[in-house]
Order: sequence, then C-alpha cells, then structure tokens
Amino acid sequence: MAEESRLQNWWQTVPGILTAIAAIITAVAGLIVALQQTRISDTPSARQRRAVSATISAAPTQDLKDVTPQAAAATAADQAIGLPDGRSVTLEYAGSYRFRYDVLSAQRRSLTPDRSLLRFRVQVWTDFPAGVIFWSDSFRLHSGDLRLKPTNAFSQIVSRDETKEGDIEFEVDGPIEEASLAITYVSETRQLRIVMP
Repeated sequence: MAEESRLQNWWQTVPGILTAIAAIITAVAGLIVALQQTRISDTPSARQRRAVSATISAAPTQDLKDVTPQAAAATAADQAIGLPDGRSVTLEYAGSYRFRYDVLSAQRRSLTPDRSLLRFRVQVWTDFPAGVIFWSDSFRLHSGDLRLKPTNAFSQIVSRDETKEGDIEFEVDGPIEEASLAITYVSETRQLRIVMP
C-alpha cells in the first residue's frame, strides 16, 4: 500500500499532466516570439521590407502637458523633448497584424553639465494572437553615426488587445540637438524624430 501511494505522485495525475503540457506550449510560444524579435537589424534587406510593411501615423504635435499626466507632474528639472513628426508608430506584420507604439511623454533631465538622461514613456498594443514582447532592446537612440541602446533593461509580455506602458531611458554624453527614437519589430525599424529642448 505504501509503495503504491509513493508511486502515485503529482506527475501521474491528469491535472498534473495537463499543467505540464500547458507550460511547455506556453514556453515554446514565448520562445518563438522572442526569437522573432531578436532578429534586429539596422539595415533590413529588401525581402524583409516586403515581409513587414510599416506605416507611421503622424499625430499632430502637442505640448507634453496636454498629452499625459506624467508630463504635467514632471519636476522643474525635466524638460520636454519635442516630437515634431508625431508620437505614434504602427508596424504591420504579414499584412494583417498591427503593433502600435505610442510615446506618451518624452523628457530630458540634466545629470551633470555634460550628461543627460532622456526618458520616453511608451505604450504598446497589438492584435497579434500570440501578443508581443515589449522590451527595452527594441529601442535605439540615433544621432548622426551615434547609436545608443537603453540604459535600463526590462521585458514584459503584452497579450493580444492589451496595452502596457514602460519607460525607455538613455544616458547621453555631450550636446545633442536633434536625434531620432528608433523602434524595431522583428527586422523592420521605424524612427520618430526628436528635438531636444
């Protein structure tokens, strides 16, 4: 009797087996999405450009205090960064699914006389059935030949028809007057022009 109960552990029950199968399926789906997003390239080929068509919806330029509560609550040390060509990028995948990135606020803070922190509050939404991984490595700051990755690291899953927000931060040495925030999904990159205060 004791030997039988010892053999009947959690893995031999139907709920245990179903839970293990569900965990494997979830892990495989997450791995597929992560692998797709790690194929980042600053110069996508013509074939990749045909596979992922992207459009930028240019929202009218507004003061940050009129756009988000975060910007209105900014301290005096923060300066608003301008986005003259709009705040939104929508990428289309396979002609059917959309990945939308909205910059809710953009601010610059002086850390030292020669160093600044740029912070972008970004919201992500998708209608892709598997969702999207919203992570800091999808973003770069471009200024001339300069390419900077975010100084903060985060990663979170955004499910289909869900919105999530996160801060993307860059530390910049020296003066930069004009640059762009580059956003990449799979292998296609789109940029939002930014103007420093």
